[in-house]
Amino acid sequence: IHFEVADPAVRRYAAYWGNPAATPEPPAQWEKKLGSLTLEVRDNTLKRTAANWKEMNDLLAASSARLGGGPRREINDTENPYGPRNENFLSIYKGMIYCPVDGRYAFGTDSDDSSFLLIDGVLVAQWPGGHNPEGKFTHFGRIELKAGLHRIEYYHVQTTGGTQARA
Repeated sequence: IHFEVADPAVRRYAAYWGNPAATPEPPAQWEKKLGSLTLEVRDNTLKRTAANWKEMNDLLAASSARLGGGPRREINDTENPYGPRNENFLSIYKGMIYCPVDGRYAFGTDSDDSSFLLIDGVLVAQWPGGHNPEGKFTHFGRIELKAGLHRIEYYHVQTTGGTQARA
């Protein structure tokens, strides 16, 4: 269920389906906004990059400390937004994206150190290993998607030096 929150202080809502005793309210005008994104920052316990998706999963399994997390508007960070540490961390972005029509969609990554982008659990774009960002999306892939909501996941490894996680 998606709806506009008129008063952010209100934390409880009720939905009525087919209740003839419920008082109908006039329909509200609002802009449909679909999708969401959260970021979790974890310790890069092994202090290394990931040469492939399996190694990324190994880093995630070895990470036991959560350094911070919260909502994000986009995948575009040049630091650990939940600092203070900007070295040896893992960024895990998860959310939903909305595709307005059926079609072939392209997704890309630009990162400082390893990055992996999945749509609906399918690895679509990656740039493994240790490297500097390019400032463009030369590491990309395409996927056929139906109109509607799809799960997006973006995994980023930061070791030392500059930071970039961008999709």
